Amino acid sequence: MFFNKVNFIVFFTALLGSTSAFANCEALKCEGVTNTFVHSLKTTGQDIFLTFPAGVNAALSCELRKGVYASLDTTSPNFNSTHSLLLTAIASNAPLIVEFDASDAFCAVSSVEILVSE
Repeated sequence: MFFNKVNFIVFFTALLGSTSAFANCEALKCEGVTNTFVHSLKTTGQDIFLTFPAGVNAALSCELRKGVYASLDTTSPNFNSTHSLLLTAIASNAPLIVEFDASDAFCAVSSVEILVSE
């Protein structure tokens, strides 16, 4: 009897832990808790990118650069706000929605939304 209770507790704990790790990426949008679908925020001399874990590219309608990068439009008048929201979401591991521009073959971040409550 004890063995069955231990198995149930381990299974139930794993189930609860795994449900919070899911992110949803499809078409031109990814959403979920930040650490489930954003791997990092990368800055180079020419650009700023969000990097995504392997496998995300297959779910999107646009193509991530090198299969993992989506660029931020540094010329956008809202670039500072977008960048700030991303930094806040990453630092607080907040639920986030990232949408991509449909007019570009490569994924470019078009909007970012932090979910305050779900």
